[in-house]
Amino acid sequence: MTSRLDRFEGTGSKSKISGSWQSIAMSGYGTLTNQFRAKWGKNPRLAVVEGYIGSRLAAIDSRLFETFRYVDPSPDNGSTFSYEFSSILRDCGSVFDSAMRELLRVAEWPEPKQGYDIRDHKKFLASSLDRQAFQQESPGGIETVVVTLNSPWARRHVIPYRGLSDVGMKLEWWDAYNDAKHSDLENVARGNLANAVNAVGALVILSALVGEPGRHTLSFGAPMLYEPMDEILSRLF
Repeated sequence: MTSRLDRFEGTGSKSKISGSWQSIAMSGYGTLTNQFRAKWGKNPRLAVVEGYIGSRLAAIDSRLFETFRYVDPSPDNGSTFSYEFSSILRDCGSVFDSAMRELLRVAEWPEPKQGYDIRDHKKFLASSLDRQAFQQESPGGIETVVVTLNSPWARRHVIPYRGLSDVGMKLEWWDAYNDAKHSDLENVARGNLANAVNAVGALVILSALVGEPGRHTLSFGAPMLYEPMDEILSRLF
């Protein structure tokens, strides 16, 4: 049985992820980010989206970071739910939806009569980025973008957009947001640490995509791309 000490990596310890992955991660992610700027950087509305996400993320992330004083960001606490985690989750979902709707307009994505929804968001993020441009760095595109919690625990990696292009696979944090939005009373347990962490991580990635690839926050390090994913998948939050 793995002891709690075995799961503890230490805040000052060297990352166990190989150095070669680090260079692959940064070059691949930089290419991904540059695609946004190359395609839509001249549209002034992209800068508006960047500013909107950045300002909202700063406030939301600081709230998440504050919760770590009371609930340690360990996978063992992932199902811990609270009003604050639910509030963070709902705010993240609202910001993500608002930002994505504007990004879709910037990209001139066909708008259905009923308006954009999560299906359009997923299709856009999964298909609008040229994977061939960074095929050697990361064949999985945004679905393999990893953000790492500023936490001493070994299992601290999150992949918020994993399974994005799979029609049958749902984004857990988004579904949790919808549940909490419709009835926080009936779905109180959905407002938990794990969903809040993944939702904030999703905004960190989106913010970096339309802004600077090296952006990091109080709660997370800068997003990176990783291939192969085996080691990361064994170390998910």
